[in-house]
Amino acid sequence: MEEESIKVNVNGEEYNLTVKREENSIELKIDDKYYKLQLKRNGKTYFIYFKGKIFPIYVKHLDDDRFEIAVHGVKHEVKVKKKRKSAVSAKRFLKRGEYVIRSPIPGRVVSIPVEENSVVKEGETLIIIEAMKMRNAIKSPRKGIIKKIYVKINQLIEKNAALVKIQPSFS
Repeated sequence: MEEESIKVNVNGEEYNLTVKREENSIELKIDDKYYKLQLKRNGKTYFIYFKGKIFPIYVKHLDDDRFEIAVHGVKHEVKVKKKRKSAVSAKRFLKRGEYVIRSPIPGRVVSIPVEENSVVKEGETLIIIEAMKMRNAIKSPRKGIIKKIYVKINQLIEKNAALVKIQPSFS
């Protein structure tokens, strides 16, 4: 049984996972709780059997460590941080280049607390979107430089609309 320890960030909340994999099952330890799941895959759709229920889960790979996972039609952005034995080199990190942060939901832009060419830290709020009278902070997944802001305050946006372009940075 292969075991792997990872950190997962789901919609801004971080969890420590230990995953033990077998052919058609997974044993998860999430923080201090254990779960045994049966797993079947059909293309990009996974079917998880847990406590007599079936959960279809759709997975879309966004980039090196980010995925969009839909459960019962609700999409979540998931960032996976594997524990590495050695650090990623600066050259390799910068080769990944610029990337665009997209809106996970439709709504109205109510705040843009960053400016183009400003340096942002991982987890720093980039855009605040209001949807159904709730404000949702879109945070930077990495440290970097804001290269372009695609939206304006009070602009109505669709789901997956480009919000900002970030270039990875070490400064």
